[in-house]
Amino acid sequence: YSWLRVSGRTESSADDSGTASATLDVESRPLRKAYARLIRRIRSEPKPEKPQPAPEMLSATRPITGTTSPAAQPAGGASEQTAQKPKVDEFQLIDRFASTKFTRTYSAQGPGDGLFTLKLLAPKVRNDPHHISVLRHEARVTGSLTHPNLVKFHKIVVSKTQAYIVLDHFPSGNVKEMLARDLSAVQVQLPQLIDPLCLAVAHMHDSGWIHRGLKPDNLLIDSNGEMKLIGLSLCSRRVRGLRRLFAGKPGIAGTRTYIAPETLQRRHATPQTDMYSLGVTIFELLTGEPPFDAASPKELLEKHMHESPPPPSQILRNVGPDMDRLVQRLLEKKPQNRHKSMREVIAEFRAAKIWKEDIQQYLQTEQEYHRRMAEREASRRSPYS
Repeated sequence: YSWLRVSGRTESSADDSGTASATLDVESRPLRKAYARLIRRIRSEPKPEKPQPAPEMLSATRPITGTTSPAAQPAGGASEQTAQKPKVDEFQLIDRFASTKFTRTYSAQGPGDGLFTLKLLAPKVRNDPHHISVLRHEARVTGSLTHPNLVKFHKIVVSKTQAYIVLDHFPSGNVKEMLARDLSAVQVQLPQLIDPLCLAVAHMHDSGWIHRGLKPDNLLIDSNGEMKLIGLSLCSRRVRGLRRLFAGKPGIAGTRTYIAPETLQRRHATPQTDMYSLGVTIFELLTGEPPFDAASPKELLEKHMHESPPPPSQILRNVGPDMDRLVQRLLEKKPQNRHKSMREVIAEFRAAKIWKEDIQQYLQTEQEYHRRMAEREASRRSPYS
């Protein structure tokens, strides 16, 4: 195109129709005519439409709102909301509400539309002999106990593809979560928590079992205030008499925050072992925090062994002296200095005055006090006060 002489001025513009056009200042008349024809041709061509996605790709390219198109629905016309949930044998799983490293716990619908709780071994350990043995042990303990504050056991299933136990379904949350969310709600319901907890532990002791895992995480409470004790996988039989000579030293098991000193010394569990964990639990239910706190696990265990706990009233001034005495006796370092039986604990708790003043009135007063202090601090910091 050496013969095409262009003056060098090129500009872009848009006409009224929105079509971009270019204006060139050319000196040759034939070229001007050719340029005009080219522009007319461009303007006369229809604008290309944006490509529409295929129906089967709609759900992947944009969110679907309103009614779902037939192409986006699962086979059979059922929506995704009503899609079939996974099944374990005759149980249809509904929701997984708890998990540990080795277990998955689901609510499930069973035969006859009944609701159950299924505690399954995780896939990586479902064929492991040790974990199957732990599951069988929990089933044996739970099945041997019948109490209104313990979850009812139905059956255990162990096969090549599944290993699980079936329990009554108890829709609830655990008290540890409740403590973190609303301490005052726990404090108001304290008698409805501690009394049935003590009764459940007493029933276990009467049946020859030591729980060894008492803590707020293992206490369930529903919207009606009903309490259930769970976490029976660590339970052990009480070792008495000559059996102590041949049983050997037990291993250390439990949660550091709630563990009894004699457990750290690898001594056999007794009812007093549960009483120590119960004392830590009641302390936390009263005050919102456990009696011992430490910067490291080793320091925490040292405090369990050697340091005397503060009275709960030192943390929360409204705790009555009766509860101070009860908790401090439960937290004695030597098992023989604790209560002789859970029946004695129950009798002392029922006779105790938990709070110095009505807990609801106290909480309202405290809330008003903290509100006034916050307002005073805010006005002190304000440059306009």
